[in-house]
Amino acid sequence: MTETDVACVICEGDSKRRPRPGDCYEYECPQCGVFEITAEASMSRKKPGICRKLSGWIRDRNRDGIVPQVTTGTLSRMGSLPLPNTAERAERLLLEAVHGQERLDNRINLDEPRFVAATYSWDLDETRVLQQLLKR
Repeated sequence: MTETDVACVICEGDSKRRPRPGDCYEYECPQCGVFEITAEASMSRKKPGICRKLSGWIRDRNRDGIVPQVTTGTLSRMGSLPLPNTAERAERLLLEAVHGQERLDNRINLDEPRFVAATYSWDLDETRVLQQLLKR
C-alpha cells in the first residue's frame, strides 16, 4: 500500500498516511502516534480542544501497544471527557519518557513532539512547564 507524506488530520503536523481496508487510513505522526481513522471522521471538523484530547488518547493507547481506530463516535466521546489534571499530566510526562527505554541512563529529549500529545498539552511550552514542576 502506498505511503504518502501529509499533514496529520488531528494535529496538522507532518505525518505519513497509508490506506487501510474499508474506507480507513492509518497515520503515523511524531506527535499523535499511530492511529487509524475512518474517512468520515477524518472529514469531520474537529475543535482544537477535542484534538488535544484525541492526540493524548491515541498516545495512551499506543503506550499500551494498541493502534486505535478513530471514528465519529470517538470524536463525540472526546468532547465529554475531562482533561487530566496537572499532576496527572506531569505523571504522563514521566510515563512517556520511560516508555521504550532500555536503560535508565539513556538521554531523553523532552522536546520531542510525542510529549505534547502524551501530556495533553497545547504545545511544547506547556510540556516544559510540566517538566519544571517535576524538577521542583
